[in-house]
Amino acid sequence: MLANGITAVTELPVHFIKHEVDDDGVIREVPWSPVAAARPLVSLGKFALAGTPLLGGLAVGVLHSSTSSAALIGVVLWLVQTAIVLISSPRSRRSKLSYLYWSTTAITFAASYAAVFLITANALGAR
Repeated sequence: MLANGITAVTELPVHFIKHEVDDDGVIREVPWSPVAAARPLVSLGKFALAGTPLLGGLAVGVLHSSTSSAALIGVVLWLVQTAIVLISSPRSRRSKLSYLYWSTTAITFAASYAAVFLITANALGAR
């Protein structure tokens, strides 16, 4: 176990904990343990969300859509991705989502989507 290895090397007691917020807003420290069964599905979901702007930009670039339709499709993809994150996040974490979160996801989504779209559209248009 990782905690035992750290304790052996540093001679300091190590315990992994996580913070949980209950419905009353009270923060509790509870022992952390990995959830083995859900891990592959969670990882797959994270990769799917991270790949949305890349795959979306690639698909729209291949279809040679106009810039205005590409922008509209990008906004729709970002809204769907944001809705999925909101629906799948626990209620205790929803209150922590700030305007900074929305602006940073919009910026990173737009930058990666636009870059992949432009590179794909220009590469296929140069044939």
